[in-house]
Amino acid sequence: MTAADTTSLLSRLFFSYADDTMQIGNTRQLDQDDLLELVDDSRSGVAYTFFKQHYHHQNQSIVRAIIHGYRWKFLLCGLVSSFTTACILFAPVVLHHSFSPLANALVTPHVDFQTQWMVFLITVSLRALLFGKTMRRSIQSRSDDKAVDVANNYSSDIQRVIQCANEINTLWIVPIQIGAVVYMLYVVLGVSAFAGLVVIALSMLVAFFFTKQTSGSYKELMKRKDDRMKPVKETFGSTQIVKLNAWEGKLEEKLLT
Repeated sequence: MTAADTTSLLSRLFFSYADDTMQIGNTRQLDQDDLLELVDDSRSGVAYTFFKQHYHHQNQSIVRAIIHGYRWKFLLCGLVSSFTTACILFAPVVLHHSFSPLANALVTPHVDFQTQWMVFLITVSLRALLFGKTMRRSIQSRSDDKAVDVANNYSSDIQRVIQCANEINTLWIVPIQIGAVVYMLYVVLGVSAFAGLVVIALSMLVAFFFTKQTSGSYKELMKRKDDRMKPVKETFGSTQIVKLNAWEGKLEEKLLT
């Protein structure tokens, strides 16, 4: 990770090892020398090598490579997130009000930090993998329209992977949270609590409808982006040909006449 590996437990608990960097950043723009030094496990080459091993072991499947490479870390972060969610739900009942803010102040930042760190490693690995595939493309295939898809994957589609990784634990924590809340309401209100469950179900249906519309709009946006990138790619290719053959003067004369 970062210089946190060489600091004390108390410093890592409160992230105080980054105080000096944050103070400098509040006064001026950070330089390269102001940043914390990365250890070997945090470097992009090490992260890419780790991901590439799982990528080849899983028959070049990106999803399976991510699952097998980071499944235990994601599971641990998910369990801790479920613990903090339980503290928020049951604090007024069994844990007193002071425990929930304490858990959120200490545990939640570390869970977010570890999740963001894994997402960062996955992003670096995917971009390095995509860049390597692009560099290995044959000369004949570089003129193919699929080269545009590579550019879109590098710039846009990887962002979808980042969002998915950030929300992966929410998929199973939120249903459990809804069930716990409905049960607590049932204990207090009785059968009337199921009216709230109906409202939740209706809101989920409405959200599903809007999500489906958003997904369709996003696909149309990506299709239009591909169509837009094709003439841009051809324009830059033609410009390179003109530059390499020194045809600027001749073409300028034709345009002026």
